[in-house]
Amino acid sequence: CVSSRWARLAASNSLWASLAERVWEGRHVSEACRAQRRQHGRSALRRSLAESEARHIDPSLLCELTWHFRFKRAAGEHWTGSDPYWQGARARTLRFEPDGAVRWEEEAWDGLMRWRLEGGSLLRVSHAQLGAFPAERLVRHPPSWGYLFTSPW
Repeated sequence: CVSSRWARLAASNSLWASLAERVWEGRHVSEACRAQRRQHGRSALRRSLAESEARHIDPSLLCELTWHFRFKRAAGEHWTGSDPYWQGARARTLRFEPDGAVRWEEEAWDGLMRWRLEGGSLLRVSHAQLGAFPAERLVRHPPSWGYLFTSPW
């Protein structure tokens, strides 16, 4: 019977695992989903689709990722004038440490900034000498399923 063959095919983990790989290409997908794909491709794909729409981030994931930073044009010439992104170079990179420190790659600000996450979607960063910066809201980048923090600057 054709329907029983389709049912077997639809239950095949290799089918779902392959589909998940195609859907995930070029997108941010959690390591938990990637690991789950090996045994339960359909569940992993479903989980990743749900995660792609999450509007919050767990502090442990925030600390696992490497972030790229650039000022918006609205920050003004004082800030954009020293921002590598606005000078045609790649954006600065940073990491959020579990102890609340902000670690900048090749940056004079390293060790001077602290972070805290409120409600999983509002990032507050302060500088030892400059004080608090405007809060940054978490948004998702639909094409890549990645995370963005956006602020007035």
